[in-house]
Amino acid sequence: MGKDEILQAIQDGYKGFSSGRTEEVAAIWLPAWNAARDLLAQKGCKSEKEIRDFLGEDFLNWFFDLDVVLMENDMHNERLDFNRYLMAMPGYLDPDNPRMNVAESLASLNRLEEAESMLSGWLEADPFWGSGWTCRANILLDNDRKDRALEIIEQGMTMMESSADADNLELFYQNAELVYRRLGKMEKADYCARKARESSSDIESKQMPAVSIKVGRNDPCPCGSGKKYKKCCGR
Repeated sequence: MGKDEILQAIQDGYKGFSSGRTEEVAAIWLPAWNAARDLLAQKGCKSEKEIRDFLGEDFLNWFFDLDVVLMENDMHNERLDFNRYLMAMPGYLDPDNPRMNVAESLASLNRLEEAESMLSGWLEADPFWGSGWTCRANILLDNDRKDRALEIIEQGMTMMESSADADNLELFYQNAELVYRRLGKMEKADYCARKARESSSDIESKQMPAVSIKVGRNDPCPCGSGKKYKKCCGR
């Protein structure tokens, strides 16, 4: 499969993607990704810039949708390999999502301890990575580790509240609210909702609206990104 065929396969897949027929899309997109990876290796394209110059901006933008398709079809091994590729890409501008996706994939493959270890290492290196704390807590909750999830979100809260980054804090509080509601800690959830509002008032141009608790994890994110809530502000 050459360059033009790969790009055409991506566009063909979007016909089913917009209709939610992700199983059909996976049958088109996974071979296209495997062919693209081989072609990029042949051309010596490794960095984001090199890949963009060769296959275009739309190819890079496709990565999020490919990840969604792999996730929704429970293709955890393929999703793990894909996101590890992104993590290793020099200059990749969105390193946080691949790290969280790798952890989610490992947990889905019954490798929870490995996922925990990786997240622990990343958070030790970057303790103000708010999405990492909430991602870790959500993974633990998904695996019936409620006590451990509470411990992690409390650690994250302590760390994040020592941060002076208003944007980072607002997003963290929004996501932590969901975690606390999943834990049944309504007072803490209400506290996070209030703190998110307070943080947003300190930002001249508010980038993300407060997240309503009525938003489902598979619903479109209310921030307007076009992503699912669980893949965006619901981290």
